[in-house]
Formats: sequence, structure tokens, C-alpha cells
Amino acid sequence: MKIELPLPGHHNLYNATAAYSVAKMFPISKQEILTSLKRFSGVPGRFEIYKKASGPTIVIDYAHTADAIHHMLQTAIECGAKKIYHIFGFRGGRDTTKRAEMVKVSSEHSDVLILTMDDLNSEGMDGMESTLNKLLSDYSAGNGKVIPDRTFAIQEALQAGKEGDWIIITGKGIERYDQKFGLPTISDKETVLYLQNEDQGDFIGYFDQ
Repeated sequence: MKIELPLPGHHNLYNATAAYSVAKMFPISKQEILTSLKRFSGVPGRFEIYKKASGPTIVIDYAHTADAIHHMLQTAIECGAKKIYHIFGFRGGRDTTKRAEMVKVSSEHSDVLILTMDDLNSEGMDGMESTLNKLLSDYSAGNGKVIPDRTFAIQEALQAGKEGDWIIITGKGIERYDQKFGLPTISDKETVLYLQNEDQGDFIGYFDQ
């Protein structure tokens, strides 16, 4: 059968087929399931897309593993991104073994990699910044930089991005920031909206609730 889904990416297709399989276990008709999938508007913080009328496509996603990042960046490539900016960080005091692979995957599939702060938790600011710089030095292809302040990292990418470019911001989704940053915002979504409004351009939000 043919499943129509308004969300891009193979990972969303996998999720849709899984959802269809589960729904078939209940007394729901095939057509009801297919219609629901066709009308599905997405989940806040999961491949949530924002785009100005004339500017880059911006995606906010909760992805915080190498595999999830791979699917995010691959989707941008398949959608014809001219240039990909990827912004992400790490959670302090959490699993450190996956960090190197995340940097490698991002470096291989994005044009500009910006490592920044996620949640410090038990790690200090200086220690985290040192970790980020070492990860870039050891595992990136030379296309990365470290901007510790998350809001300034997003700001730099939005200022550099042009029509046809994709800016992928991963790790936080709709979660609030645990610490204060330079801009007066409390989440990645609010930072994007703040910067776009500051730019005073026509703004289109998808999956915005």
C-alpha cells in the first residue's frame, strides 16, 4: 500500500510504518490510519521546521546520538540543501563515549559544524569548553568551531545561512535551557524566533504549536 506522510526523511517513514503496524492491532480501519498519517503535522521538537520566506531552512530536533544525527543530516542532503550548518552540544555528566562518533558523523555530513553548550550539569564551563575543542581537534575534518554560548552559536549560523541552506539544531528539542545564555531566550525555538523577529522578515513556522 502507499503511505503518504508530510514529513521528510527516511527516519520519519520508519516511524510511520511502525505507527501503522501498531494501529492495525486495534479496531481502526486501514483508511482511517492512512488518512491520519497523511494529515499528521509532526511532534514539537522533532524535526520541527522553521523557514523565512527568503532565507535558510531551520530544523530543531532532539537528536542526541550519532545515528539520529546521521538521519537528520542525510535528510537535509536529500532535500537539496546547498550548505548544512549543524549546531549541537553534550550533556555534562552523561555518557561521554558517544561524543566522538557524534562529532565524526556531523563533520562528515555537514559543511559547518558548531559545537556549543548543551546542559552543563556537573561539568564546569571551562572544562566543557576544553572538551569541545579537543573533540574538534581529534575527530573533525577541520570544518568545525566552538562557540560556548548556545544562543550565540545559533545566531552565527542564522546570520551566515542563505536561501537554500539548512541549519540543523540538535540535542534540546523543545526543552528549556538549564543555564542562562547571552540572548534573552529560554529554548532553541525561542532563540530562533527571537533572531528571526529581530531580522524583521516574513516568517513561516511549521509544526508550531
